[in-house]
Amino acid sequence: MVKQEVVAGDSNEDEVIIAYGLNEKDEILLVAPKDAEKLAFIPLDKKIKEEIRKKQEAERKKREAEALARSRKVPEEKLQTGSESGGGSIIIFN
Repeated sequence: MVKQEVVAGDSNEDEVIIAYGLNEKDEILLVAPKDAEKLAFIPLDKKIKEEIRKKQEAERKKREAEALARSRKVPEEKLQTGSESGGGSIIIFN
């Protein structure tokens, strides 16, 4: 058992994608073992980490630009409110 440095990708409250540093058959622990401070640490190469982080940043910027472009294509419309139409409101998702 070792401590292996990894590069994290996208994450949320429940999950994290490991972008680099694990192999398919590697097993991971969700809680550090009692003797974690005694385990050997295997760092990643600094150049590899920097390349991965630059790629992640470029991908993030591309996704943001695509989302902005999509949002600009959505026409702004005046929707009737519940009081004007006599019923409930409508929400339109693309």
